[in-house]
Amino acid sequence: PYVVAGAQPVAIQDDHVLGYVSSEQHARNMREFRVMYYHGTELNHVHYHPFEAIRAGMPLVFMAGSLLDRLGGADLPGRCKDPKEARKKIELILDGNRRLIEDIRRSQQRLLEPMKAENVEPIWRAGFQRILQKLRESGAASPSHDNRKKRIAVIVPVGYRGGSLRGAKLLARAIVAGSREYGDDVEVVFGHLDDPVCYPKEEFEDLDQDIERRPYHWRIMSHAEAVRACAYAGLEGALVNQTYQIPDDDINQFTDCDLLIIISDRFMSPLLPVRPYLLMVYDYLQRYELVLDDKHSQQFVGNAHAAESILVTTEFTAGDARQFAGVPAKRIKKVPMLAPEFVADVQTPGHQGKLVPYFIWTTNLAPHKNHENAFKALQLYYERLDGALECRVTGVDTRDMLKRDVAHLKMLREIRRSSVALKKNLKIDGELTDQAFRNRLQNAAFLWHPGRIDNGTFSVIEAAHLGVPALSSDYPAMQEIDEQFELNLTWADASDPADMARKLKQMETNLEAARSSLPSAEILASQSVDRLAGAYWNVIRDFL
Repeated sequence: PYVVAGAQPVAIQDDHVLGYVSSEQHARNMREFRVMYYHGTELNHVHYHPFEAIRAGMPLVFMAGSLLDRLGGADLPGRCKDPKEARKKIELILDGNRRLIEDIRRSQQRLLEPMKAENVEPIWRAGFQRILQKLRESGAASPSHDNRKKRIAVIVPVGYRGGSLRGAKLLARAIVAGSREYGDDVEVVFGHLDDPVCYPKEEFEDLDQDIERRPYHWRIMSHAEAVRACAYAGLEGALVNQTYQIPDDDINQFTDCDLLIIISDRFMSPLLPVRPYLLMVYDYLQRYELVLDDKHSQQFVGNAHAAESILVTTEFTAGDARQFAGVPAKRIKKVPMLAPEFVADVQTPGHQGKLVPYFIWTTNLAPHKNHENAFKALQLYYERLDGALECRVTGVDTRDMLKRDVAHLKMLREIRRSSVALKKNLKIDGELTDQAFRNRLQNAAFLWHPGRIDNGTFSVIEAAHLGVPALSSDYPAMQEIDEQFELNLTWADASDPADMARKLKQMETNLEAARSSLPSAEILASQSVDRLAGAYWNVIRDFL
């Protein structure tokens, strides 16, 4: 009994011929058939299916004189000198000859060794080096169009503001500085949504003058449009999704760039694969908080799998990328955290040894920011511990903190309504410009970060630059930031309002000690963007 596997160029009226089968059926055949006969005798060619059989544990009977001999099969028990010997061995296997079956299965594993990537990579590398050397010698490797600088686009995919937008700008700056440090000197384009309300011109006054700013909008493409676009770009390969999206700058959709770096995985259709791209993934909050439904979560995880690699800034997020998102470890690249380097405004009075009458809580309205526990902690701080400092709330959308009818914010109004002290001392300043925030921060007693979980916050580093200590919730990403920048943060338990209240009082009464433990200017300078830029370029340059 036998079947002939494989797609046929013409229809065959024979029940023994399987023809084309699905991948699932093919995998099942590899597991369930008793033996494979490979009749090929070519010296310089071998098909893939013999190796599939070996990998699946199926005995392989093959002919002498083929490429399999050269790959280590010359003395294997499955090797046959002629079809007669092959038929005999196949019949023995079908009759259940366990000794022959096990001898073949055990010994044929050696044929997989020459096919392993780690064994052939040096040969491929050496071969490409020979090709490149020949091209250099002939001058073919330096056509005039290759003399232009490489161009990298840093693209913000949604309307990020606050820390996420600052992080994107810092990344663009690091690429410029890192490439120059290594003598590569690339051009960097900063792409953001064409939305003057979200992104007024003034928002980019701090962007390096060497970085081109390019507004765009997302264009959704049908499967047919995507196939056609890839064909025009000279790309081959199957496109399996029904829709794709591409950043459309109304000129060339960023195809003048050699590499795209997308800030986060937050886009709802796969990116059209006309240019290689990396993702900067700051966190996988959906693992810990109900912030996404399954559809969105799976799409965002799929975006990470489709990228060349993902960049992360903490081991905490790297672990989530491996364990939750299933991204292979070799495609996860950890780079150091970049933070703005705030400089105190000498025209604005600082602490000057006096107790400043407020501390800053910088946040947004996302559920993981732990608003309810923070409000409960503030109530305890003012009512039971006689807290003396006002709490000033800043951040994106915070003016709506007491207005939104969403589950994690509804309780805030009730807590505030029940507390005269909280009404008196809680001031919501809302979203401030960078300069206004710096002025407010440098005159604060301390900064408070009561969030539950995320990839950490720049604000504690910004505060340290201005000589302001910080109280933070204790979780892994913040521990990593504390270690990298030597901040000596004071810690509180985000799940325990009473502990948070006690630590607020501790910060109030021990301010001088907290300030004295801040890192020196030299330590902070060692973690500047310019100092860390080379680490970024060492990773990114490999994808050009």
